[in-house]
Amino acid sequence: LSSSCSSSGGAMPRWIQSQPQGRPRQSCEGHTASVVERTLYILFGKHEDENGNVFCPPLTMLDTDTMMLCTPVLEQANARQRMTPSDREGHSAAVIEDRIYIFGGTVRT
Repeated sequence: LSSSCSSSGGAMPRWIQSQPQGRPRQSCEGHTASVVERTLYILFGKHEDENGNVFCPPLTMLDTDTMMLCTPVLEQANARQRMTPSDREGHSAAVIEDRIYIFGGTVRT
């Protein structure tokens, strides 16, 4: 949306479609999108193909200044100490200060 709610003169907001650079994320459903500062974090979701449900990458980031997409590789410290949440869909996410909190959803087993 390119216009703020406080614009004067009764101008209507208008949509501008941007084309981010980088490798696009496959289409997913059941994901969340959260903004921290100038970065949009797209978390989890699933993609349904001809073989059944496949979970999407756990994290895709969009730098809103450069419009560059990236999908970082998340590594685990070790098997006993999981550093990232389990793959999921249909969850909720909330941003508090500079952290994203993830709640619920259906977890892949």
